[in-house]
Formats: sequence, structure tokens, C-alpha cells
Amino acid sequence: MNTLRQTIALPLVAISVLCAASATAAPSGTACGSVNPVQRRIVEHANLGMSELRSYVRMTGMIHGISMVEVRESLDTWRAALNCQNEAAVAKAAEERAGTQEVAQPETVRSASR
Repeated sequence: MNTLRQTIALPLVAISVLCAASATAAPSGTACGSVNPVQRRIVEHANLGMSELRSYVRMTGMIHGISMVEVRESLDTWRAALNCQNEAAVAKAAEERAGTQEVAQPETVRSASR
């Protein structure tokens, strides 16, 4: 009974940790939608043009269970979510760079005064 409890508890703990990590990955002020890798590839092909998109969906539709109808209905939502995620990533990188410069700046001032 104890082993069964441990067998069930460990995956639940792992799932909890992953959910918490993904929840903290996005900036708190930004609520971007989620996009899976297939949806990301569809948006990339759509950005290349309609013929590229149709070709990709035709080749992978049976594998991924997608159709042009689903793509037509959801493409704008997926594109908006990706744009939001990209903007959030750029903002986060800018914040990190600003924080790094603030930390590095006192050292440059010290070395300049010597």
C-alpha cells in the first residue's frame, strides 16, 4: 500500500512542479494564450504564404489531425498568442539586460576612478 502511494504521489508532485514552473514562466502582467508546436509550425508556414500553408496542412493533416477549416478558424488566435509570447520574451530580455547593466555599472565606475 505504501509503495502504491509513492508510485502515485511522485508523478503528481512532478506534474505540480511543472505546472508551477510554467505558470511562473510568463510575466505576471501578460496573459498570452498557449500554442503547441504544431500550431507554431502552422503559423510559420502561414507567414510564408497561402500555398506554403496549404501544402504543409495537406502533408501533415492526417498525422496531426488538422484541417484547413480548423486552421482558418484558429490561425488568428494562434498568431496573436505567438506575437504576445514573443513580445513578452523581448520585454523580459530587456528587463534582464537592464538589471545586468545596473549590477555591472558600479564596477565600471570603481575602475574608472582608480
